[in-house]
Amino acid sequence: MKNKFFMIINIFLFLFALILPLNSSSGYDKGVVEKIKISESDLPEGFIFGKIPNFAKSTLLANPWNFDRNAINKLTRNIYPDAESSAVKDIHISIIAKESSPYNDDIVCFIILFKDDTSSKKEILKIEEFSRNNQDRVLTVSKDNLSVILLVDEVNNFPYITKMAKEIEDKLN
Repeated sequence: MKNKFFMIINIFLFLFALILPLNSSSGYDKGVVEKIKISESDLPEGFIFGKIPNFAKSTLLANPWNFDRNAINKLTRNIYPDAESSAVKDIHISIIAKESSPYNDDIVCFIILFKDDTSSKKEILKIEEFSRNNQDRVLTVSKDNLSVILLVDEVNNFPYITKMAKEIEDKLN
């Protein structure tokens, strides 16, 4: 009787050990966003956090801002091609504009956390392809289940996102 009991316990422990790694997700949680997001002190000289135009205020509630689920579902596909909003856990956006044109989006930073390892690998491949196809206007920093996408409208602003990407990488390391 004791042998059967111990055998059953061992089988459960073995199965639990097999299942646990499949369901766990390595990588970052929402706390990393606070650590790496763009702050006032990170803004290039002559730039500010942009103002949200009235027509967009129903979707973008603030700047900078963590998307709510509605915004994630509605806007993810507009960030990079073939984006799957169901794979996304969280998105933080910072829209940066020149002081002289506060309603522009001269520089945009998206910090995207994915739900799990499988979806993050698939989505990060899409983001990296998007970045390669737009290498004069887009930079990405990706690690585990996190991807940061930095975009510029004008190629002249590219050095700013190069510096921001380096600072984000430093914060992650």
